[in-house]
Amino acid sequence: MDQRTQSYFERVIRERHEVDSFYARTDQVHISHEGQTIWAGLVHVFKLKEHPDSSYCYTWDELNPARPSTHHRTTTILDKGEDISSKQAVEVSIYLRHKQGQGPSS
Repeated sequence: MDQRTQSYFERVIRERHEVDSFYARTDQVHISHEGQTIWAGLVHVFKLKEHPDSSYCYTWDELNPARPSTHHRTTTILDKGEDISSKQAVEVSIYLRHKQGQGPSS
């Protein structure tokens, strides 16, 4: 990950979760169901500094399906003290969006 991208994600984490972080790793994630790809991409993992409930933040950028040509969204998922994988973080995001009526890829 280049420094500009890393700084962007660190800033988003600071704004959303009010904590500093540092880059730990990037994982390639692919989620499919019945042979169809539901989600595929890179998940960036950041170690959180002094967060009261979480040790890591999983974050990624993706196009917003409602406006794919002009907008993207950045997702952040905290581990909440659980030992989760990057794939599980994406699955949580898909579940929450589906629960909110946005569908798996919105």
